[in-house]
Amino acid sequence: MPGLKIEKLNIIVKEENDVILIDWEGFCDLKDPGQILTEFFFKIFSSYIGKKIEMSFEKLLYINSSSISPIISILRKLNELQISSKIVYDKSVFWQEISFKSFIAITAKLDYVTIKEKDEL
Repeated sequence: MPGLKIEKLNIIVKEENDVILIDWEGFCDLKDPGQILTEFFFKIFSSYIGKKIEMSFEKLLYINSSSISPIISILRKLNELQISSKIVYDKSVFWQEISFKSFIAITAKLDYVTIKEKDEL
């Protein structure tokens, strides 16, 4: 399965038991992440229609403010394509707790995307 490695960011994609697992690792501090991230995800999502996705941010150590909007676009695209998705984050990581409060509010009305703390699993 395709992944993405750019600068200090590594996105690993694999399939287990008919679930697509997407793990974000490292640092997402790209100067202009919008085009890179959305193009990568929009391209691979078309292959996953009809499957379930679990996307984990637990190993992502840092994210800059430029990455927030692309992640929201990615979550909205999952919903638009009706791909059942569970997004997992680590509340004990400060930036994740703060950022995911916004993501939870934004995705509250999305039927196919749920966001969970790692302890809620």
